[in-house]
Amino acid sequence: MSSRGKRGQEDKGDKEVITNYQLPTTMNTTANTNKLWLSLVQPTQQKLESIEIRRPKTARFVCRVIPASCPFERDIRFFDRSLLHVPPLCKLNPFYEQLVLLRMKSLTYLAQACSQGMKNCC
Repeated sequence: MSSRGKRGQEDKGDKEVITNYQLPTTMNTTANTNKLWLSLVQPTQQKLESIEIRRPKTARFVCRVIPASCPFERDIRFFDRSLLHVPPLCKLNPFYEQLVLLRMKSLTYLAQACSQGMKNCC
């Protein structure tokens, strides 16, 4: 016979089954680490997204500093044979999307500000 005791415990014979069990806070460190990580990363992401390009000099600087393609992607070759391909690692950067957006904003500004073409601006 099973009867319910206090605090969600069930008695089954001489065994007690505890329902509604929660992990201790010391074992829940990954959730706390993720919250800390997000609390540090999100303000920086928002700051990068809020940057407005207002001067051609700033736009040119951003275009020079932020590469158009991932600089880490490589093909390792030996005597014209491809031995290894290193994939692009930029997407591991938590600010990747914001940096690409900032580069796009600066390119758009330069395209609108410079009527002679992009080669003269960058």
